[in-house]
Amino acid sequence: MVSAYHVIFGAKNLSALTLDKKRYPVEVVGYDDRADLALLHVNLPASLPSLPLATVRPTVGELTLTIGNGNGEFLQAKTGRVTTLETTSGRPDFPASVMQLDTQILPGDGGGPIITARGEVVGVVSFLAVSGGQSRRVTAYAVPLMQNDARLAELRRGVKRDAPSSGVDLKLLPPLATEAYALPAEKFVEFSQRSKLDLGTTPGAFFTQVAPGSPAARAGLQPLQFDRKGKRTAGDIVTAVNGQRVVNFSDFLSAVYRYQPGEVITLTVLRAGRPLEVKLTLVARAQAGN
Repeated sequence: MVSAYHVIFGAKNLSALTLDKKRYPVEVVGYDDRADLALLHVNLPASLPSLPLATVRPTVGELTLTIGNGNGEFLQAKTGRVTTLETTSGRPDFPASVMQLDTQILPGDGGGPIITARGEVVGVVSFLAVSGGQSRRVTAYAVPLMQNDARLAELRRGVKRDAPSSGVDLKLLPPLATEAYALPAEKFVEFSQRSKLDLGTTPGAFFTQVAPGSPAARAGLQPLQFDRKGKRTAGDIVTAVNGQRVVNFSDFLSAVYRYQPGEVITLTVLRAGRPLEVKLTLVARAQAGN
């Protein structure tokens, strides 16, 4: 069985529940964190039906069925159409080259199959985007799958590929959160003043959280901190990763993802306006607390 990796991420014990409320143990055969894919082995009775992976790609406009557990409703079906075959979220921490659908999925539908009228699975739900304000509109994104997918061949061999992590995170209240993530360099100073975060004048990646025990924590990186009057008292600004210039948090993640867990990277950091270099050893995301 194929699912989205984020569905099982961090889970200690897994089981599959069927429509007749019977549970079966689940074993993780392989996974790829960056691709948001996981291959699972479920000891199901041979009498239970299953759906094959697709042999041909879907087409734009093709009608599909998605099955998931959105909002806690068990195995609910939703219809939609393929709107784009290959697109990207623009976020380095989301899978690349995903399929876009207009299916109105919900939180909890992640990992659900995308099924064509031929009864073939052409992908698994990865993430969603919401737009339109009061006229809320959901765009669904799925990791496309085919029978001859090279990634699945790797997972069948037991490959378990982790995404690297430094242990820092950027969490701000909306609408600042979305804006800050990929903040253009030319808007850095204006954003700093408007948000009252007092970030200085040199664009870079700032962050609000450092996971305890993570590489960033062991290296002494400092998240944004403020006193009771709202004055900034701490907060490192990362301006480069191994010499590669970064101007926002998205740039920072993209640079980190060029390396593997276990590799040592050097961060160029501004602390209280003074430059310094900080070395840290990346770990697998599951070990970094984020």
